[in-house]
Amino acid sequence: MSHLTERFLPLGVSSFEELRQGGFAYVDKTEMVCRLASTRRGRFLLARPRRFGKSLLVSTFESLFRHGLRDFRGLAIEKLWSDKTYDVVRLDFSETRRFASAEQFQKRLAGLLTREFGSLGFVYQENPSRTVCEQLSEWLRSRAADSLVILIDEYEAPLTACLDRPELFNQAGVLMSEFYAALKNSGDTLRFLFVTGIVRFSKTGIFADAVNSIVDITLKPQYGTLLGFTQEEIGRCLADRIEQAAQALGVTASQALDLIGSRYGGYCFDELSSTRVSSPWAVLYFLKNPRSTVWKYWIRSGGSISDLFKKHVRSPSLTDPEQYGSWLSVDRHALSLPPDAQALDDVVLLMQAGYLTIKEIRNNTIFLGYPNCEVAEAMARYYTQLLLKGKNPAAGGLKDLREHLAGCDVQAFAGDLSRAFLAIDSCGHPVTDKAGCRALVSVFLNCAGIPARSESHNTLGRTGIEFAFGGVNWLLEVNFAKTGENAKALLAKVMNEMRDRRAGEQDKKGRLMRLGLVFSEDERRFVECDAESIETDVEGRVCKTH
Repeated sequence: MSHLTERFLPLGVSSFEELRQGGFAYVDKTEMVCRLASTRRGRFLLARPRRFGKSLLVSTFESLFRHGLRDFRGLAIEKLWSDKTYDVVRLDFSETRRFASAEQFQKRLAGLLTREFGSLGFVYQENPSRTVCEQLSEWLRSRAADSLVILIDEYEAPLTACLDRPELFNQAGVLMSEFYAALKNSGDTLRFLFVTGIVRFSKTGIFADAVNSIVDITLKPQYGTLLGFTQEEIGRCLADRIEQAAQALGVTASQALDLIGSRYGGYCFDELSSTRVSSPWAVLYFLKNPRSTVWKYWIRSGGSISDLFKKHVRSPSLTDPEQYGSWLSVDRHALSLPPDAQALDDVVLLMQAGYLTIKEIRNNTIFLGYPNCEVAEAMARYYTQLLLKGKNPAAGGLKDLREHLAGCDVQAFAGDLSRAFLAIDSCGHPVTDKAGCRALVSVFLNCAGIPARSESHNTLGRTGIEFAFGGVNWLLEVNFAKTGENAKALLAKVMNEMRDRRAGEQDKKGRLMRLGLVFSEDERRFVECDAESIETDVEGRVCKTH
């Protein structure tokens, strides 16, 4: 399907049958669906952040195995699929996530299994000596070979619900392992098993041998775009919606597409770091109501970042605002969470939850960072709350940043930043060096909705903080005046350094503004400021400086 111009946007639709029969837009992923479904006795696990279409994917498999090609007319799989239909059991483990004890979870699990497998003839008889999983295992082995498809959504929901209660976490894990052991020991009954979730727990400990038979495709390059939209897919399949968004925002279609990618894209689910996708939830809501500023569609669909950090995040690299925007590194082999809730790797947890993504891979080291502007701004707001100890950012000088930048009033802009720095809790977050000062400037800019990135590189050297705003490409560099140092001399130094390395000239066309600021350690504010405006032609050559 190459064009979906007259179709409805499938906002909140997670049923493939409803999507297809209701005439909703669908970005065709069925070639990859067919590749997986064609694997005889295939057993797969796929983890993705929330709102990436996992439930819709499970529903797609359900429709294919239960109804054949009924709902797939006009899609890629129509010419590829020739298998028969099967009995299908679909389990949503999020239904079992509310429990206060192992006994309660056991009852919820038994209820779910009894109801869903009961539709195919399984009868659970309460017996203290034979659990529901033991009885289910026996029933599964009694079925004919290749006769059953099992689809599991949010497999780890009961475990993530009690991450902060280690004893209950382990008890729930033991009960879940009995269920997965029943699946493993079902002989040749299962034609296909597909499991989705957000968090990937390692194949040791509570899951032991039960999960080892399942192939984890979470970071397999061939399935890196199975969920989420690539830029090519958005431009091809939603072309008219992109045109409408472009008209609403007063930009070209190409610029609107780039806007979507920078705001809501950048996610990498590929161990080779070769593919990137956008959050489908955010893209669809943006196309429904295009906005000129970054709107937090995906962020607002989940819980509070503050609550997540309070419960599960301890690493200084994540809790220190001065580390904002810095890439974090993890070993390639550490991307699965350990089975012990007390040994969680919070960096990996944030990656799997969607707040960090793969940026680059070097040998066995994976570098993680914020995927896009939506996440970067949300994290900046969280760090601003920490820095200001709950004070209103507007009262801290941030409410006028955008206005003063739009007018290129750099003195007023420096004053806004100074008020923000003076509002920082200096005991909890002292500003002691240039790097920390620059990081906090980046935090405040992003908090104000100005997408700024720090410390990029080009062939002419390293730059400071870069951002585009008000039709101007800005390059901001900070210097730090310790007690007794000459602030004016430090300002001259930073401006000369930017000129010498022709900072920003190589890859910026149009108007470039170089801005230098000097922060005083004693006064806790910016005491010197200077700016230089540069006009470049279409080939990046300087044609005017003032």
